This record gives sequence, structure tokens and C-alpha cells, in this order.
Amino acid sequence: MKYKSKNKIDYRMVINSREIAVIGLVCTLFFGVVTVAAAISGAGVAVCIVFGVFVMLGVILVLTVNQRVDYTDKDFTYRDMLRITHRYEYSQVKKIRYGRNLIITVGKRLILIDENAFNIDGFAKELIQRSENAEVISSEKSKLFRGNIRHPGEFILVDIIVMAAPVFLLVAALFATPDIMPDEITIYTGRITEYHFDKSDNSGRFIITVSDRAGEKRTFATGFIEDNSQEYKDIEINIAKNREFEIGYIDKENDEETDIRLFSCGNTCYVSLDDVNSVNDENRKTLFVLSGVYFVFAILYVAASTYIMSNADRYPRLIKLFVQEDHIISKDGNKKNRL
Repeated sequence: MKYKSKNKIDYRMVINSREIAVIGLVCTLFFGVVTVAAAISGAGVAVCIVFGVFVMLGVILVLTVNQRVDYTDKDFTYRDMLRITHRYEYSQVKKIRYGRNLIITVGKRLILIDENAFNIDGFAKELIQRSENAEVISSEKSKLFRGNIRHPGEFILVDIIVMAAPVFLLVAALFATPDIMPDEITIYTGRITEYHFDKSDNSGRFIITVSDRAGEKRTFATGFIEDNSQEYKDIEINIAKNREFEIGYIDKENDEETDIRLFSCGNTCYVSLDDVNSVNDENRKTLFVLSGVYFVFAILYVAASTYIMSNADRYPRLIKLFVQEDHIISKDGNKKNRL
């Protein structure tokens, strides 16, 4: 893609792949919805911050669509993610690192051009040829994995993601199911006018309709009362005696059937905060166990893949479980040919 300016200068350009921006947009929308949902559900500040970080990373990927390089035989112009333009002469370039991606150190600025950018190879060739004072580094010289793997940074990134996943799960275990505090509870007082167990979805939840003194009705539900239990029989007796019940709930919850957090009649408590929080404790323990098991597998994966990739010639079959053949460098420094 070339065009002529009014002054007939031959400009050439490098444009980032739109696929990166699309991926960023999807991540931004997904984690944005998750962040809002976490905030509404009261999941905690820490959880919202973690999801918010992923939103920001998605926004950064979206902004890469603004990056662009226009270059001539004399200089090049770089437009960053904020659409701010910077013009440089080739003599200002200090370092060029070129493998799949192109990383340019010019002045105090670091310019990263993704491997999927349009015309990256043409610009890299021009840049290396005209930047006589620049240090040129090829990523092929990397000694990670003892120099057996081409573009090893990609595999390091995979290892980081694999190790980060259990950490993220641990954060979710700590903050996604917080205990409910007494000051979060709103008390609703009234008489039960209707009650039954929900058999439609096999949940067996005890559903009650409560009418307050003003005649306003509201529906509540809980899974802590079982059919034919002593608590249920006692509740029926109190309903028959037309006694008032106290129901504690979280006012932020706007479901048709509001979850019961506290449930009592007189001096008898049927559902307490300890009962509700004990379920959260069990959920956290389950997430802790899952994250622990995953963390062990993650360590084994990273250790095994690192060892095998560092000894690719000793394990020619096992290496194919982790690396495609065109990423393997033979002893003479060339790619291994496919069979």
C-alpha cells in the first residue's frame, strides 16, 4: 500500500492489525460487564480492581489501532496510541530489536510494532539499512531454553499465563464470596400469608410471602429450611398463631424472591448469619482446593516444558507436545524440517 503526497514524496506506512483491536474490544466489553456485575453484587473492592485491570488492558489493545508509522528514505513518523505524532531521523535510532516483533529505541522512547502489523518487514529492512548508528539485535540470538527454541518469549508468556491462572482463582476465592456483615442487613417485619417449597427446579427452597403492618407484601426464599423438619413444623405453628416474623435481607438484591439472610420469630432463630456465611466458607474452601490442585499442575507443566525445551535434542518426541516443529532450532541453528 503506497500513496503519493502533494509534494510527490514517496511515503510508506506500517499499520497495526485490526485483529488486536477487535480482541481488545471483546476483552473490554466482557470484563467491563463482569466488573459491573461484581460491583452490583457487592463482591468487594479487590475483585473489582482485578477485573478493572483486565478492562484497562483491553482498552490498551483497542487503542493500538491508532498506532502507525510513515517512513521515507530520510526519516519516519510514529503516531502513538493517543494519536500523538513524533518525527524521527534514522540517526536518532539507538537500538533495533527485530524478531517477530519490531522494538525500536529512539531517543528516550521505546516503540513496539506487533508482528501482525502491515508492512513490518519492509519498514524493518529500511530501518536497519539507514540507521547506521543503531545497535541491531536479532531475537534469534536468545539463549532462553539453551537456544533450542525460536521466539522463546512466546513460550515464556504462556508460562506466565499458566502460573497466573491459579493466583487469579485464589483472589476469587478470597474476595468473590465475602462474609455478610450485620450492618448490610435490612430487617422486614410482618406476618406470613403464603408459604410453600419450590419443587419446580429441585432446589427445594422454602418460599414465603410476608405482609407488613401497612399491608405491603414481599416474597422471600431460603434453602436452609427443609420440608418436614422441626424448624418447619415450628414455623407452621407460629403462622397458625398469626405471629410476626423478622426477615433479614440485603436491600441491594432486587430479585422477585429475595434471599433470606436472617429469619426469626420471637426468641427462635431459624436462619442466622452464621448459617449463611458458613456456605460462603465452604465455597471458598472449594476454590482454595481447586486453585491448589491447579497450581501443582501449573508448576509441573512449567517445569516439564522448560526442561524438555532446554533439552530438545534429547527428547525429540516429547518436545512436540509443547512446541511446533517450525519453532525448534537444530544444533546447526536452522529450523527442523517437517517429516
